[in-house]
Amino acid sequence: MQHENRRKRIPGIHPYLAVIGELRQELGKVTASINDLRDKISAIYKQERENSPKNNLYKKLDDLSNEIKALKENRSKVFNSKSEVLGAYENVKSEIQPEKGKKMMSAQEIDGRMKEINLKLISSKCDLKTEKMFEAEIENLRKQRKNIGMLEQKSKLAVEMKGKLDVLNAEIKELNQKIAERQSIVDGIKSELKEISDQGKPKNPVVDGYEKNIQALKSKRGEISEKIKTQQEKIREKEIEYDKFLEEISIAQALERQKEEIMQRIHGLEEQKNILSKEESKLDPSKFDSIIFRMGSLSLSGEKVSLPVDLALYLSQHKIPIPTCANQMKPTIEVLKSQKESFSNQVTEKRKEFEGKISDLERKIAEERKILLGMPPTDVRLLKFKRD
Repeated sequence: MQHENRRKRIPGIHPYLAVIGELRQELGKVTASINDLRDKISAIYKQERENSPKNNLYKKLDDLSNEIKALKENRSKVFNSKSEVLGAYENVKSEIQPEKGKKMMSAQEIDGRMKEINLKLISSKCDLKTEKMFEAEIENLRKQRKNIGMLEQKSKLAVEMKGKLDVLNAEIKELNQKIAERQSIVDGIKSELKEISDQGKPKNPVVDGYEKNIQALKSKRGEISEKIKTQQEKIREKEIEYDKFLEEISIAQALERQKEEIMQRIHGLEEQKNILSKEESKLDPSKFDSIIFRMGSLSLSGEKVSLPVDLALYLSQHKIPIPTCANQMKPTIEVLKSQKESFSNQVTEKRKEFEGKISDLERKIAEERKILLGMPPTDVRLLKFKRD
């Protein structure tokens, strides 16, 4: 947005922007025409697919693919169940196998032996040692009887698991057969589709016409894009020119500010010089000369003397007696000359100090003026330009 606002302020680019606007409108119309033709081609192809013998074959392929996918998912579940059962079956088998290798009495033999021992204990008198021996044997027989019971349960469980595995294997076999049957049909359909494709078919003349029109429109679109690019390059040239112009303005304005600063410094130095010159003039003994000259130039025709008001006021301010007669004029002039000489002696050092300061200020003013004269002249056209 900021870039666009800046562009609006650049002089000389509005005709190019107007041309670009028109070209973009034309480009939009061409692109819309291309898209419209593509939509028409897509509609024709869609209709041809719907009417093509391939369409039914593709539908069959989709149905078979979905069936095969479902069968494989089911088979995967059966495989998972088989893995669980097989794991448990292997564990039970590993527990039963060692026991089968051992020489063991049957449950009936254990029961008969336990009966025989109990009968001996009841019917005949046995010593303590024999009695303990029979009791130990009975305890051992009981443990064997218990182990045989557990072994029988595990054996029964193993048989059940084996049966379940057989069922799952049969189910997997059946699923594999169904998948193979459907895959065989799929392969047949694909062969049939290949034969149809190999036979080929003539290109639709309407589609061929649309495609030629699209190519022509694409060429036109390329030409319009090139025209837009040309206009944009011209705008870019104007932007570069404008940026250079703005840079020159900035330099000119900076130079003018420097000149203004120098002028202000000169003005300040001249003000200081004027103040010092004014103060120095107050210390100039020659100011007495005009008074002395006027006093000596007065007409002394009569006995009485009448001084001009300003002379009388001056003498009064400096505490000099005002002469009232002619013979008082000369002493008064001598007093003035004496005051001049005394004043001159008093202000000599002060005047030298003022002269030194004034000379220093004049030197600084000359240096600033030299800098100012050495600066390049300002382009008035650039200073008149105002940026938004």
